[in-house]
Amino acid sequence: MQNDKVYSKNLDYDVIVIPGGPDYTETLEYATHLFNLQKAPLIISGSVSQTDFMYKHLKPLLESLGTDPANWIINETDVLKRFYHTESDEEYKRYQPTTTIQNACCTKWIVKGKNLGNKIAVIRADYHERVPYEFELVYGPKYKIIDHAVRTNISSSERTIRVAHEKIAKIQNMLYLYHKTPGDDQSIYILDKNIDPIFKRFMVFEHALFGFAGLASRDPRKS
Repeated sequence: MQNDKVYSKNLDYDVIVIPGGPDYTETLEYATHLFNLQKAPLIISGSVSQTDFMYKHLKPLLESLGTDPANWIINETDVLKRFYHTESDEEYKRYQPTTTIQNACCTKWIVKGKNLGNKIAVIRADYHERVPYEFELVYGPKYKIIDHAVRTNISSSERTIRVAHEKIAKIQNMLYLYHKTPGDDQSIYILDKNIDPIFKRFMVFEHALFGFAGLASRDPRKS
C-alpha cells in the first residue's frame, strides 16, 4: 500500500493503534506497511470478534516480515480479560469496547500502563472522520495523536452514507460522553479513569459547535 493512501505521512510515533471497524483488511495491511517502515508496538482494539479477526490477519503479515507477532501485537481483549479476571468471551462482552470513545480509553490505559510513549499513530478508514477527535479528547494534551486515514474500497454511494453517519455519530458520542457518570455501566470504568475533565468539556463544546455547523471534518490541530 502506498503512502498516498493516507492523509498523514508522519512516521514519528511510539505506538500504532488500530481501532475496530468494518474495513479491516485495508487498515491492517496499511498497519503492516507502517510497522515495516518503523517498528512499534501494535495495539488492536475492539470487540472480541474484531480483535480476533485483526490478530489472525496481522499475524501472518508480520511473520512475512520476519518478525515474531508475539513481540509486537498487543491484543486489547487479552489485556482486559486479565484486568476483569475472566477467560470467558461471553462474560467479557459486558466490558468490551464497542465505540470509538471506548477504543480510545482502553488503548490509552494500555499505553499508560506499559509506558509505551506519548506519540500515537491511529489507523482508521478514511470516512471515519471522528476517530482523531475522539482519541484527542480521551488522550488529552500530553499525547500527540497522529492520524493515518486509509482509503477504503467502497462505492461512492456507500461512502456518502458512512460520512453522513459519522457527522451525526460524532455529535451523539460527544453528548453521550458529556453526560456519562462513573457507575452508569461497567464498560465505562476505564473511560472515567482516563479523561481529563476540563479537556473533556472543552472538546465536547468544540465538537458540538463545529459538528452542528457542518464542519465535522475540520482538523483543530491545523487551525
